[in-house]
Amino acid sequence: MFRLRAEATTPEGDSLRTLALRDDIGYREHYAALAAWYDLWCLSSITGMEQMPSDQWLAQTGAELLAQVANVRPTFLVELDITDDQVQDLYHHIARSGTLWTPEARMCLAVAAVQAASHANQDEDSFRELFFDRLKRPFDQHEWENSYGPTIRYCLEQHFSVELPA
Repeated sequence: MFRLRAEATTPEGDSLRTLALRDDIGYREHYAALAAWYDLWCLSSITGMEQMPSDQWLAQTGAELLAQVANVRPTFLVELDITDDQVQDLYHHIARSGTLWTPEARMCLAVAAVQAASHANQDEDSFRELFFDRLKRPFDQHEWENSYGPTIRYCLEQHFSVELPA
């Protein structure tokens, strides 16, 4: 048996120290929860992202994107003013969200998909695989056909005059 030690400091300067035990069976359950929290905390410390659930983040960001679409009235979704860091945050939170596609979450999903397609290289032959790659997940045909694809299509048809392939 050996011990793993995680050390960090909160923004308020408090020290965090946690010990987790590993034996022949594997990590104990509390370590899995701690690791998920610690990963999120480290990521938020590095990227400056607020520590909020992905569904909440998507609701807030999606509302901002919907307002931008209403104000700017772009012809194409790729015309929205969004930074590369914001696009990376979209991928991060979409990958960690549930599949309850509110209007705000749909807009985030559509923006992320369009951004993935617009940044594709000519040698990349599958926009869908590229999108899943940006989510840091293997391509899943079932998930695309039953969740992401129809949700993106619906959002684009609701907000833009586009003709999409069947």
